[in-house]
Amino acid sequence: MWDGYKANAAADYVDGVATASDRRRLAGMHEEGPGAGQQMHPGEDGEGGDFMRTLLRRASKEGAAAAIGDYGGAGGGRGGGQQELRAAAASLGAEAAALESAAAAARRRSAALDAAALDAAAAGSTAALGSAPASTAYTDRRMLEQLHAATSANGAAPWSREHRHWGTAAALIEWEGVDAVADDGAGTRVAELELDGFGLRGALPRALGSLTSLTFLSLENNCLCGTIPPSLGSLTQLRFLALFNNALEGPLPASLGGLVRLTHLGLQNNRLSGTIPGSLASLAQLSHLYLDNNALTGEVPPGLGGLRHLVALLLDGNELAGRVPEDLLGRRDLNMRLSPGNSGLILPPGYSEKAAV
Repeated sequence: MWDGYKANAAADYVDGVATASDRRRLAGMHEEGPGAGQQMHPGEDGEGGDFMRTLLRRASKEGAAAAIGDYGGAGGGRGGGQQELRAAAASLGAEAAALESAAAAARRRSAALDAAALDAAAAGSTAALGSAPASTAYTDRRMLEQLHAATSANGAAPWSREHRHWGTAAALIEWEGVDAVADDGAGTRVAELELDGFGLRGALPRALGSLTSLTFLSLENNCLCGTIPPSLGSLTQLRFLALFNNALEGPLPASLGGLVRLTHLGLQNNRLSGTIPGSLASLAQLSHLYLDNNALTGEVPPGLGGLRHLVALLLDGNELAGRVPEDLLGRRDLNMRLSPGNSGLILPPGYSEKAAV
């Protein structure tokens, strides 16, 4: 049964897997033959079986497949051994696939949990983040590093403007564009972030909503794209938000209505679409609202005229339609611009936009 199974056939059996020592050992096992107690089947017990199993574990999928074919030809019709080898190779492949599947599932669960935590924060809930303060769950340093990674071209190229100390162990106040910091008792928090014209590219990460001590956020005049993260609604200390002159698209998140201290909201000159959320009428401190030169549709939300601090409302360059709320038309202290654009807006007879400017 073992006639013709020479040392070179044994080497071919584990081509690319066995070492020189392994080849000598295989040759010796052939000379002794199965009668001497050297079992050549990886599914059997004994020294030979253990040795063959070790070789198979070191084999790649291609190596295992080649081994099956060689063994079937050299074994002279030893069908049982061939089946055992096929089963062993299949088992190895299944184990590798199972490990990859488990790793992929773990990555998906991690991403889902992180997204759920930030979305819950945007909705005003802290349950998803646990009882720990935001500064311990998501450090501001880590969040800034994520912002830098997400807004660098192709995830690697640096911003076009000098950004000293970013990604280093230097104090956050030393990082270019970090203009002020505060200490909430649990660590250093970023209070002001000004990256106007730094060459940011790509989409804003959800993690930005974890910088909950921010009072000033200026990211205008960059190349940002994608949507505005709803997590920005978690920045309840924010007073100034400028994202204009970018390529942001999609709807305005209703969560922006949670920015109760906001006075300036500049989103002009983007590609924003959808309707203006009525939640913006909840921004009691708002004084300047710039939404001009986007692709916004629908009606002007009622209630904006009730914002007593509002002195500037620019809506021109959109596709708004319907009647303009009367409480806006009657405001003589309000700089409101509705045209050009917005051809579907209905104004009362004799209304002159210049009178409101």
